[in-house]
Amino acid sequence: MSPITLLGAIVPGLVTFLSPELASRMQFGWTISVHIIFASLSIGLAPFIIYFTWKDVRTNERRYARLRSFWVNVFAAGFVMGTVTGIPMSFQFGTNFPQFAEVAGELIGGPLAFEAKMAFFLEAVFLGVLLYGRDRVKDRTYIISSVLVGFGAWLSGFWILIVNAWMQTPRGYEMVTRNGMEIAKLTDPFAAFFTPRMPWMYVHMMNASVISV
Repeated sequence: MSPITLLGAIVPGLVTFLSPELASRMQFGWTISVHIIFASLSIGLAPFIIYFTWKDVRTNERRYARLRSFWVNVFAAGFVMGTVTGIPMSFQFGTNFPQFAEVAGELIGGPLAFEAKMAFFLEAVFLGVLLYGRDRVKDRTYIISSVLVGFGAWLSGFWILIVNAWMQTPRGYEMVTRNGMEIAKLTDPFAAFFTPRMPWMYVHMMNASVISV
């Protein structure tokens, strides 16, 4: 149940006073507030997964094997829930903010696609190796798999924060008229991807996730 529907059930008539913009923001806020829990969990656990995997393989101590197995399972659960809660957000750019998606689609569409094609699939493939391949692949392959899973988690955050940072400090575009509508045309990918706020947002998010875990 969306927060708008829930609010209408609790306070009948109140929803009629909400503007479509406010209602859309509330729904998107509800979705992203749930998603960020699992996204932060995956990002924050990544370095610990790598460390416990490396210690398990190098020392062959049972305690590290238990730690590795436990936290890989937690990571997998967070990855699944992050995927389930993240997909609706992509659709809500179009359903809740269609004009923004049409105007800025050329700039935000690329990073979102890169996140799915590069980071998501990298995590998904090698997470399977971590979950089921301990006795099926070589030790070096298993360690490399943990590194690639962690890299995928942090790469995912990188592409998403590119979009977020661009919305805060837009760069690398010019407004042009297309089919009678003003849209943002990408002119400088480097400037658009690496806005002044991007490095600080990325460092903050990665550190916050690790500290939270």
